[in-house]
Amino acid sequence: MRLRRLLIFLLAMAAWPHPAGYGQINSPGARTLFARRWMYRSDWRVIRLSKLLAEGKEVADPLNREVDVLAWENFLVYGLPRQITAVSVLPLVTRSISLEGEGQRRSSRETGLADPVFLLQYDGLYRKNRPGGFTRLAGFFGVRAPWGQQPFSTEATALLQGLIFTHSTPRWFFNGDFQWLASTRTQGLKPGDVFQYDASAMYRLRTYPQHRDLFLVFEVNALSERRGDQNGVKVNDTGGNIVFLSPGIEFFLKPNLALEFSAQIPVHQDLRGTQLGRDFTLATGFRLVY
Repeated sequence: MRLRRLLIFLLAMAAWPHPAGYGQINSPGARTLFARRWMYRSDWRVIRLSKLLAEGKEVADPLNREVDVLAWENFLVYGLPRQITAVSVLPLVTRSISLEGEGQRRSSRETGLADPVFLLQYDGLYRKNRPGGFTRLAGFFGVRAPWGQQPFSTEATALLQGLIFTHSTPRWFFNGDFQWLASTRTQGLKPGDVFQYDASAMYRLRTYPQHRDLFLVFEVNALSERRGDQNGVKVNDTGGNIVFLSPGIEFFLKPNLALEFSAQIPVHQDLRGTQLGRDFTLATGFRLVY
């Protein structure tokens, strides 16, 4: 009954003629840039990992491992007074693992809630509006709470903060941002700090009747993770650097409802020790503003 009411509510909101927010798909700024009302954003990410990397180079895997992760991310965003935006993120994750080799064949599948994220963004560090566009520098601060289910929770509280720079014209939208995530220590284990750097450009390819705009999106997403440590000793096979090229599209079905799709292609993976590298990430979803 509750799910039915939620679906009816979302469908009703889709009929409201408010302009939807457009923006990058994979970087931190994608959580928050929108007309200052309520926004619900939902996306599904399919992540494939099957390449065994040793010190950043692909090696033969005797177990022929293959990991598929399906992450359903739900964002609820609200524009508060004084240029402050509140954001909550709730991810649901399904992970499938298959092993085949050395006379054995095994597979497993697990589903559970991952750690939620809560943050506040302040858009008033720098603002300049102009006809058909704007320039903005925003800062955000938040927390990732260790409330997820095993094995999808880090069991450690993490603080995140960063900056988002945006510049918009009638045809182009540019974004650059930085995020730093630092976890606390739990049971002697401290996950490595994670730094994320992003740059993106969007081009309004066409303006359709009734605001059915079509945007081409191109992003460069970079992640840098330090090694974790256990009681002050560095943990092997943790940390590294990944760079993605991420082309995508955004299409507006209604003035307040946008569909989006993106493919993240890893072009550089320098993982420390021996780890599974990413083959690709596919993302699709929608944004609803009301």
